Amino acid sequence: MFLENAIDLFIPLLIMIVASDMVSSENSQGTIKLLLTRPVERWKILLSKYVTLLLSVSIIVAMTALLSYLLSGIVFGYQGWGPP
Repeated sequence: MFLENAIDLFIPLLIMIVASDMVSSENSQGTIKLLLTRPVERWKILLSKYVTLLLSVSIIVAMTALLSYLLSGIVFGYQGWGPP
């Protein structure tokens, strides 16, 4: 039940927060100007941000799965995959 609700609500919210923070922090810190004045193409900058976002999302999903496994193990016990 926890993982179902986390997938529907928690994970998309965290993905939006991480993605928007990546873009807005570049603008607020002024590093986007530094990036765009260098001889690096924009697609490389965007691709690196996309890969970073994918890695961050993978970590978020893995941590959510681990948290739900630990919580369900504490509440229901670790008897295996059989029905309770």
